[in-house]
Amino acid sequence: MSIRCTREGRLLDVVLDRPPVNALNGELYDALAEVFDSATEEDVLLLRSATRHFCSGQDLAEYTATDDGAEAIAQLRRGAAAITGALRCRAPIVAAVHGAAIGAGALLACSADVLIASDDAWLSLPELQVGISIGGAVASRALGGALSRRMLLTGERVAAAQLAEVGAARVVTRVELDESAFAAARAVAALEPSLVSLARSTWGAGEREATARAYEHEIEAFVAR
Repeated sequence: MSIRCTREGRLLDVVLDRPPVNALNGELYDALAEVFDSATEEDVLLLRSATRHFCSGQDLAEYTATDDGAEAIAQLRRGAAAITGALRCRAPIVAAVHGAAIGAGALLACSADVLIASDDAWLSLPELQVGISIGGAVASRALGGALSRRMLLTGERVAAAQLAEVGAARVVTRVELDESAFAAARAVAALEPSLVSLARSTWGAGEREATARAYEHEIEAFVAR
């Protein structure tokens, strides 16, 4: 399996495990979408990686393996369902990021409610470089518009120190990452679920749903180009 889930009370530990770098193929996208869609407000999800990087993004070998435009679009929408699933997840999400989080992997990290990053972590959005125009809406919710635009237009990597500087993540050492992420997830799990759910749905005038809709607009605009 490319994903492993283990429950500890209200906490659901969701581990990406598709060596070597958790490239997101259809199976992994579908598994993530199912986890996000099936979670309830009673749950707290901890999203982390068992491989040497958090997530290398879209499995380009799968995406470019077809010359069928309709199939490529279907694959793109399959991935989008996982990202919007994270944004619309009824459970709060804590993401523990180490190493690279590229493309859709960076968007998964930016979709989390709480981001804990190791000091070797970095995010990159090379979408335009590989011929895709999506991602700005999701990245902006965590990183801010100016930084997200620079990442998309120039391919700039954002290191852990900069994530901490803009307030997007708490940064710890690689050795401390799992312990810190579990501690954050358990702290969320100790709160009253209905209040957490209300807060998440109303903060920023419902920014999670607004971001999901903006991301879907990016997808449809790209498909219609």
